[in-house]
Amino acid sequence: MGKVLVIGFPGEGHVNPSLGIVKELMTQGEKVVYYGIEDYAEKIRKSGAEFREYEDFRPSLDMSNRMTNEESYDRYEIMNLFLNESENIITKIMSETKHETYDYVLYDYHLLAGSAVADLLQLPKVSLCTTFALNKELATCMMPSGQTEPDQSSFYPQFEKSLNKFNNQYNTQLKDSIDIMSNPGDITLVFTSEFFQPNVSEFTSEYKFIGPSIVKRLDIEDPSYLQNENEKIIFVSMGTIFNQQLEIYNLCVEALKDFEGKVILSIGKNTKPEELAHIPETFVVKQYVPQLEILKCADLFITHGGMNSSSEGLYYDTPLVVIPMAVDQFMVGDRVQELGAGVKLDKNNVSAELIKKTVNDVLTTHTYKQHAQQIGESLRSAGGYKQGVKEIFNVVPVKA
Repeated sequence: MGKVLVIGFPGEGHVNPSLGIVKELMTQGEKVVYYGIEDYAEKIRKSGAEFREYEDFRPSLDMSNRMTNEESYDRYEIMNLFLNESENIITKIMSETKHETYDYVLYDYHLLAGSAVADLLQLPKVSLCTTFALNKELATCMMPSGQTEPDQSSFYPQFEKSLNKFNNQYNTQLKDSIDIMSNPGDITLVFTSEFFQPNVSEFTSEYKFIGPSIVKRLDIEDPSYLQNENEKIIFVSMGTIFNQQLEIYNLCVEALKDFEGKVILSIGKNTKPEELAHIPETFVVKQYVPQLEILKCADLFITHGGMNSSSEGLYYDTPLVVIPMAVDQFMVGDRVQELGAGVKLDKNNVSAELIKKTVNDVLTTHTYKQHAQQIGESLRSAGGYKQGVKEIFNVVPVKA
């Protein structure tokens, strides 16, 4: 039985895919210690892992406000803050594990601290990539327009200083933001399929495309509103981080008020149903819904384009209307549209009329469903968390 150190990135779309891997490792006899933030403590403990907390660094980065593509932001300011926060996480974990022994480390692809800890412990390392795998070209596509270049940034000198300090202290060779935000391991498990990954031929064999980690959630309600099997269903959700989108929700209400079926609208914990305009009787509006259960039945998914949500929709062959809010969502929307499984809309130029027309086009043009099924088949056949654990044991010997 091996002992595994897992270092997660804060966010539903990062934590949820990792839990399938964690549960399967424990089924195979491994013992798991999982570092994360308090928000996910209960979920991690339910997986059977020992939870340990590090401080949530997201408030200091203010990511949801900085990266919504509405105005220019200085990426070097963010990267400088991220380097400092990475050091805090490294220091805490190294201090708490100095008298412990582990066999290998799993960490989030976007968490520099995880890679650094694995190197400091001189252990095999497995990176968990819950977005598309990134190279410089794809990382550029992922960033909002107007990001600051070095010669335009007042923060670049401080960033360069912090980067050199980090490299010297941890014997790394980081050169720019792409090196900070993409941290491959001895192998990197990418939670998508080779078919859905853009530019897949540019990635080495150390990248293992295992598809989404679809695991039955333990904290779901019984969706009694799905009992009518003959009813068409549109599901609307803007995810868990960028979900304060009252204007988008109201546009969807207006666009779909005459839809002959059911519209399920998940608005997140930061928006209250009473804040919305008049809600038609055909709508179910909740702050949280069992997303996987709904996507199994949905005919169309209106989404922000988060990798986790989009993959879950496509896994169940559901066509998408993508309204990206930030970061990798723009690239996901582009890829969905490129492969013909849905349509990407610009949130700054969206209207109720456009949403209504787009929904009608996607529902009545059968090729969208066919292409969603093609992607879905590629995701299901990639193997998921069970394949991920096989790949781990191919590089890390199993202890008796």
